[in-house]
Formats: sequence, C-alpha cells, structure tokens
Amino acid sequence: MMRKKSCMPNGNMIKDRNKGISNIRYNHLNLPTQIEFEGTNNKITYLYNSVGQKLKKTVVYSDSIKIVDYLDGFQYAGNILQFFPHAEGYVKVTPIDRLNTNYAFNYVFNYTDHLGNVRLSYSKDPRTNQLKILEEN
Repeated sequence: MMRKKSCMPNGNMIKDRNKGISNIRYNHLNLPTQIEFEGTNNKITYLYNSVGQKLKKTVVYSDSIKIVDYLDGFQYAGNILQFFPHAEGYVKVTPIDRLNTNYAFNYVFNYTDHLGNVRLSYSKDPRTNQLKILEEN
C-alpha cells in the first residue's frame, strides 16, 4: 500500500498524493515556501518577512502566472487592490463597468457565532443596491 501523505519529524507535511502535491519546502519558521505538484511544472511559492508575515504568493499554473501581494491586510492581485479588512468583515473592490476602469468599494459584513466563526457574509450589490448573501455556513 502506497502512503498518501509524508511528514517530517516535526509534523510538517512534505507530500500529499491525494492533492497531487509532490513536495513542500519550508523556511526556518516552518512556513511553506514552495509547493510543487506531481507530473507538472505547476507550483505555488510564498515569500515572508523576517517575522513570518506573508508578503507574496506566486502561482504558476500551465503557462500562466498569478501574483498576489499582501501589505498590512491589503491584498493585491496584479497590482490591483482586491480587498482589505475592517472590524466587521472586509471591503471588496468591485469593478462596476465592463472595461474594469471604475471600481466600487463594497463593504462585506460577516455575521459570526460566539466563537468568532463566520456564519454568514452579506453585502450590497454596487450595481443594483440589493442586499445579497455571499456565503452561508
């Protein structure tokens, strides 16, 4: 029987055949720096600062590369702001035209249970001004 998962002595997973992961590399803080996938050149690379805060994620999939930058809670994809947190959820940047030249800052509110788990995320659609549920748990 072939082992589906392999781990280092400290508990870090280095291989997961169920997910097609052939190798995971870690830094000195035990944070993953690179995840490689079986039979392909696909990989995910992470960059952290000296205290372990994630600064960048690079995803190589087939012939495309997607880069996500993180800066003090602000998340950028391709140098375009995607979202940033606020006390009750986050603010999502949403294009409001077909050319993606005009954007709306759309507040997404999270309804949490007594343990802080998000049970419901809701927001107002910037195009229709209708309240809509984004996620239920």
